[in-house]
Amino acid sequence: MIIPSFLNETLLNSVSLISIDLENSIKSLGLNILNYGVIDKDTDKMELLVQNDREFLQEGIRKYLMSKPMHVIVHVFWSNLSKYSILCNIKFVLDNLDNIFDEDWDFWIISTNKEWLIENYHEEELSIFLLN
Repeated sequence: MIIPSFLNETLLNSVSLISIDLENSIKSLGLNILNYGVIDKDTDKMELLVQNDREFLQEGIRKYLMSKPMHVIVHVFWSNLSKYSILCNIKFVLDNLDNIFDEDWDFWIISTNKEWLIENYHEEELSIFLLN
């Protein structure tokens, strides 16, 4: 497995590296995945869908995450299935959002309490799903 490239020795101390099947994790939340790897938007769990440039999407993610307690643990996955996903808190995501974007084409942030999921799809599409 590949360690995400932005995780230097200091940052590695702030996360846990995990190897979990992304597709099964998303399906276990009651969501379907389309054949090109994006979550099916045809669901009543869809809270937000926007298409815009990277800065707009980053601001949308920041705004959403800032409404959550910073200590909440999340799971960050990337589309490269050879890469470890990470467990970290929301503060870590906010502090490293540029790096998370740069790490791979697509990424997902899933709350470990399974209340919500953020999907950033490489065609400048941001989706937020409410799971409960």
